[in-house]
Amino acid sequence: MNDIFAKRLKESDFMMNILSVRLRNLRGEKNISQLKLSLELGFSQSTVAAYEAGRKNPSIFSLCCMADYFDCSTDYLLGRTDRRNKNV
Repeated sequence: MNDIFAKRLKESDFMMNILSVRLRNLRGEKNISQLKLSLELGFSQSTVAAYEAGRKNPSIFSLCCMADYFDCSTDYLLGRTDRRNKNV
């Protein structure tokens, strides 16, 4: 495995871990259950649970849906920035 690929793989694991934490935190701030979020976004509850547990990576479409719902950027969800506001 080349160094660039190995680095990107580690970054991907890190981003999914950050996504899990940020998704749980954002859902908690809205005081909504996984079921409520899943119904709002059109996902199954098990999909939301898998995202939060880091067992499943969201598609680009799903990531965009979550960012729109929580009014934040996809970069914030993935841990590429700590700024939540997508307009900054």
